[in-house]
Amino acid sequence: HARWLDWAVLHRDAEMTIEGMQYYGLTNVLTPSSAPLASLPRLLGGLPMATADDVDRYLGVLAEVPDLVRQIEEHTRSQAEIQIVVPEPNQPAVVGLVRANIQPAAGGPFDVADERVAGLPEAEVERLRAGLARIVESELNPALESLAAWLAGDYASQAPAEVGLDVYPGGDDYYRYLVRLHTTMEVTPEEVQAVGLEMIAGMQERMAEIQQELGFEGSPEEFRAWVQANPDHYPTRPEEVAEGLMSAADAFYARRDEFFLDAPEAPYGVQRLDPRLEGSQTYGFYNPGNEVDPTGYYYFNGSSLDQRSKLPIQGLAYHELFPGHHFQI
Repeated sequence: HARWLDWAVLHRDAEMTIEGMQYYGLTNVLTPSSAPLASLPRLLGGLPMATADDVDRYLGVLAEVPDLVRQIEEHTRSQAEIQIVVPEPNQPAVVGLVRANIQPAAGGPFDVADERVAGLPEAEVERLRAGLARIVESELNPALESLAAWLAGDYASQAPAEVGLDVYPGGDDYYRYLVRLHTTMEVTPEEVQAVGLEMIAGMQERMAEIQQELGFEGSPEEFRAWVQANPDHYPTRPEEVAEGLMSAADAFYARRDEFFLDAPEAPYGVQRLDPRLEGSQTYGFYNPGNEVDPTGYYYFNGSSLDQRSKLPIQGLAYHELFPGHHFQI
C-alpha cells in the first residue's frame, strides 16, 4: 500500500506538472516566496566543504548563478511584453531582494564561513576565496545590478496597481489550476472560499465570547483594535519570537502520535533572517535540511517587532515548522 501511495503521489505530481506547462509565462520568479534568488545562498550553504572536490563543486555551482540571474531578467522581459508584471505593492520587495544580494564577496550572502573551511588545507581555502571573489565581483554582481536596474526602471513603470492573478491574461485559469495543485484536490476557488468564510464565522463567534468574558464594551471592530494596540502582545527581542515559535512547535510535536502515524526524523529549528533580507520578506521562509545540517529551519523576520504581534505565533509555528512545511514530502 505504501508503494501504491508513492506511485499515486508521483503520478499526480507528473500530471499537474504537465498541465501547468501552459502557464509558464505566468510563473512568478521574483517575489521572495518563490524567487530562486531567495534560496540560492541556503542551497550553497548546504554543500559540504571538506575536500578539494568540495571546493570545485561549490565554485562550479556558484559559477552558474550569474547565468541564472540573466535568465530571470530575460524571463521577466518576456513576461512584460505580454503585460505580466509584478504589481506595484510588491515592487519594493522584489527590487529589495535583488539588491540585498549585491554584496562584496567577503561577508556577502555567498561567502563561506571560516568554520566551514576549518578542515581544508590552507591552499584550498585560498583557492576557494579567490574563485568566490572572482565570480561574485566580476560576474554575479554585474548580473544582479543589471536585473535590479531593469526591475526598478522600465519594468516597474508597467506594473499594475491591483494585486491578483486575474489582472493578467489567462490569470483566472492559472489561479484555478494552482488551487487544485496546492490543495491536491479537485476543488474550485469558490469552494475553498466558502470553507474559509465558514471558519471565519466560527472564529468571530469565539472572539465575541472572549470579548464578553473580558467585559469589553464596544463593537467587534473596537475590540480587535484594542487587542492589536496592547503593547504586551508584541515582542521586544528577536529571541522572544524564536522562543515562541519553538514552544508552539514543540507542544504540537509532543502530541504527534495523536494525529499522525509517522513523523519526520529530521529535527527542526528557527533562526533569524539575514537582516539584509528582512526588508524584502514579510514573515520569513522554511528551509529543509541538507547533507551538512539535517535540521529544517524556519528563518523568521526579526525586524520591526513593534508591528509584529505575538498572537499569530502559534499558527505560524504550525504552518512553518511542525506539522507544516517540516512535514511535507
